[in-house]
Amino acid sequence: MNNVSLVGRITKAPELRCLNEERYYTSFTLAIDRYLGGAYKEEKQSEGKQVADFPRITAWGRVAENLCKYMDKGALVSVVGKVATHRFEKEDGEISYLTDIIAEEIRFLEPASNGKAE
Repeated sequence: MNNVSLVGRITKAPELRCLNEERYYTSFTLAIDRYLGGAYKEEKQSEGKQVADFPRITAWGRVAENLCKYMDKGALVSVVGKVATHRFEKEDGEISYLTDIIAEEIRFLEPASNGKAE
């Protein structure tokens, strides 16, 4: 099963890009809080140290268009999607991997702001 569900804040205003005349997409990172601590479920989050993860999210089509139209940097969103890892070779011949979350659904958890359309 390949399902991901994340809640976090957009780290940079998303920009709509066009792959061709019909395919729109956007890529952005999401700041997600995580707590370091014991490995036991009983441990409360407040007992651990807070850190952040910054996964890269890619959205396509209408999902990308709506995100760019209504959300800005700092907006709280929920992302549901799939993990995709891409393998590529750098100019020096080194093999690298890039992992993205491909968003299938993005829910806005706060109202639009900062001059974005309401």
